[in-house]
Amino acid sequence: MKRDVKRPKGEGDLVRFGISIPRVLIDKFDQLLEEKDLGNRSEAIRELIRERLTQESWSAGRDQQSATMTLVVENKGETIRRVQDLRRELGQTVQTVLQTRAGDREELFVFVMRGSGVSLRQQAERLLGLRGVIMGKLVMAGMPAGLAGTK
Repeated sequence: MKRDVKRPKGEGDLVRFGISIPRVLIDKFDQLLEEKDLGNRSEAIRELIRERLTQESWSAGRDQQSATMTLVVENKGETIRRVQDLRRELGQTVQTVLQTRAGDREELFVFVMRGSGVSLRQQAERLLGLRGVIMGKLVMAGMPAGLAGTK
């Protein structure tokens, strides 16, 4: 049985539903919510659903996505030049870049990128493949079309 509940204007409709979960699982979930101050069960479950839908959209390469690509590279002139050259090649996919020292011998780059999931993964692979890259990670951000305003 589904019951629709109206929310204040601009927040969309809520649907209430019941789920069955083993006691040990819900106890651990409640403990996590309390330890991490994550709000109530409903908020946490909504966040999990949004995250999963975003991952599925990302994997399928649908919709425009936003992402950050974090790179730690050797602090050598040649390596820095390679990263900057590739940044220029990527054009409008790269919205902005933060560059700072990460240590005595490392430089940190954070790329903010926008494009299809497929394109962003390809660009991340190119960045990770540069000589002198010590480590890197691509993190998707943003929700697929149709999920905005579901917070």
